[in-house]
Amino acid sequence: MSSEIFAILGVAVLVGGAAALIISAHRTEKRRRAEYVALAERRGWAHEFQPSRGGQPSAVHFTDPASGASLVVTRKITRKSGSGSTTKGGSTVASLREPRLQGGLAVYTPPLDPKLAQAASSMLGVFDNSVARFFIGRMLGEEFGDHLGQLTEQPVPAGLPLSILATVDPGPFINAAPIARALAASGDEKAMVMVGTQGTRLRLGRAMNEAADIERLFDTALTLQSELGAAAPPP
Repeated sequence: MSSEIFAILGVAVLVGGAAALIISAHRTEKRRRAEYVALAERRGWAHEFQPSRGGQPSAVHFTDPASGASLVVTRKITRKSGSGSTTKGGSTVASLREPRLQGGLAVYTPPLDPKLAQAASSMLGVFDNSVARFFIGRMLGEEFGDHLGQLTEQPVPAGLPLSILATVDPGPFINAAPIARALAASGDEKAMVMVGTQGTRLRLGRAMNEAADIERLFDTALTLQSELGAAAPPP
């Protein structure tokens, strides 16, 4: 009898612990959504929360009407499939209308090891096929997929902590210094800035869930837009 009692107590503890986690997660999400609304109202931004539907992750959208800039946080969602699981989402992307690189794409990242940068350039060419373009386009954007096999390592202006992969040398058109500052301010070693025909994007490979972090990154993106618009490339 005592063993049965202990078993029942064990199950009760497990159920209670799971319920506590669910309640805590619900309260955290409720707080975050209230802070999103407060942030949007305080900054004069448009805001929309898109719940998870049809296996797609939830997303939080912010738009600054004054500049046309936007930021989207795509939450991470994990689904079980057979004996394994698949994960979707998990990114934060700030999109700016300007600047643009007509007819091409430039990707800026924190410094890569020279051998790694060269290898990445070679591998992108290997993966230049319809299947790779489709999947990479879904992760990083159609524009990235479209230019997949054309990206090669480009020279980096002296003194800037950057690596650059691009279809052409962006130096004559884009001032890399503000981009280096934005990447450093993002605090993410895997962050990247993409400048293409559709504008400029600052992308982090993780979802920022807290309103304070979202505001900080959005301000970094707005500063980047201002500095790129005001500063001409060095001669």
